[in-house]
Amino acid sequence: VLVELERRGVIAPASPAVVDDDRYRFVQAITRDVAYGRLPARDRRAAHAAVATWLERAGAADDAEVLLAIAHHRDHAGDDTGAARAYRTAGTRCLELYAYGEATTALARALALTPAVDADLAEAYGDATSQGGSYDDAEAAYQRAIALPELGPERQARLWYKLGTLAGRRG
Repeated sequence: VLVELERRGVIAPASPAVVDDDRYRFVQAITRDVAYGRLPARDRRAAHAAVATWLERAGAADDAEVLLAIAHHRDHAGDDTGAARAYRTAGTRCLELYAYGEATTALARALALTPAVDADLAEAYGDATSQGGSYDDAEAAYQRAIALPELGPERQARLWYKLGTLAGRRG
């Protein structure tokens, strides 16, 4: 089947990004979208779950692109808990790599999927948004973290310092 689809120009080999494996991509996005749209929702969710599981087993645990792909597939599989965990991991890794836009997006999704936000997640989101120049979002995240009862005095002091730094950046 793959050979025939390739011969007809529907798919083409894709460079391996995760592992050395045979991978294909649709030549035209519209073809991919139509094929995807024709799948029943249950089958799409199952396919996303299978891809996420495969990536977790085959991918590099510290590769930001792989971590973001896992998060995306967990999210589209309907696995809110797994998606929140994966977005958090991916966002933290992106933050370490100074990829603030990606970190902000991933951590925002983690926040949206996490019923009880903890100080680490709120602070990481604050750090990403602060570095990206969204000072209002960063301030709200740091204040959210400070309000949590789990914080010790050193952690509160660090967050107050970050709030002060934000105020200095604003002028």
